[in-house]
Amino acid sequence: MKAIKKIISILAIAALMVILPTGHSMVVSAAGGTTFYVFYDNTEKVWRYIYGNHADEEAESYTLSQLINTDLKDGDLIVMGGDLLPIDNPIVFGKHLQNLTIMPYCTGSPIVYANGIDECYVCNNVTAIVHSDVTNAYLYDGSVANFDGNVQNLTITDSSSEITATANVTGTVAHLSAVADGHPEWDYYNFKANTLSVKNGEVTTAVANYSTTPSAPETTPKNPSNGSGEYDDVPKTGERSVSVWFFAAATICFAASFLLRRKEK
Repeated sequence: MKAIKKIISILAIAALMVILPTGHSMVVSAAGGTTFYVFYDNTEKVWRYIYGNHADEEAESYTLSQLINTDLKDGDLIVMGGDLLPIDNPIVFGKHLQNLTIMPYCTGSPIVYANGIDECYVCNNVTAIVHSDVTNAYLYDGSVANFDGNVQNLTITDSSSEITATANVTGTVAHLSAVADGHPEWDYYNFKANTLSVKNGEVTTAVANYSTTPSAPETTPKNPSNGSGEYDDVPKTGERSVSVWFFAAATICFAASFLLRRKEK
């Protein structure tokens, strides 16, 4: 089973390489976001990274200090993978991340600090602690995640007919939703700070601390004198590239879980 998980993880990372442009610098947005693959070197007992998106941890890599002090910029993307990630060796990225993806079956409990995350994927059977505000967070089969910050949208997805993930959030959560076997399970809204708690797929937050209906949306009238014109309503090239990345990450997390379940059966 361990070998199967390892193969699935490698194939998942390799799939990212196929879906996204290859090369030393992977620009996926108009702002120039770059992808870095971060892993833990169990021989040297240090975090390392590969510039670009690579599945081969034997490729030339660099110490994490270089990434944090030199290479990493606001809007970059981080993919974390590998075995035996330490629970007592957190990573302080110190930047606003466009995307943080923790690949399927990373063992251990990675602890990550960031100055805001747009999209955060905690793939199946991963345990993670994320110290940051997050715009969109996604949890998959059996994952466990603690978010130390506010989360705008938290989506829990399971390939089986039952939700199995666990989540806790110290900040507020605007929208919590769950999907099991492709079917929506529930939607809850406006969780008060430090109240959201989901244990093995069951919401344990007191009903008084959240709502079952969304808040009325605020309407902002259009300004006809705005000189930006209709161009603003047209998807830009960078925006489309980012959408492809987010879709790819979600597909990989879900597909890896589905393949493993098929193998277990």
